[in-house]
Amino acid sequence: MTESPYKIIEVNVIYDREVNVYSGTSGDLIGLIVEAETFEELVSEIKIAVPKLLKYTFNPPELVELVIKVHENLKIKL
Repeated sequence: MTESPYKIIEVNVIYDREVNVYSGTSGDLIGLIVEAETFEELVSEIKIAVPKLLKYTFNPPELVELVIKVHENLKIKL
């Protein structure tokens, strides 16, 4: 099997209903912490932040695949 030319970066997104904010972080890219009021704005911020942060890595990849996983915090009364 051939190795993919893409570096996969998984971004975890959480929507906080209490403050109406989406936030995204990644264990694959140190320093990636973004927030926005809408999901679309957050994705735009991620697309801007990832290339900037990759410039500071030792061996930046040429191709990146972003995997965005959305999680929602729900509070329920038991």
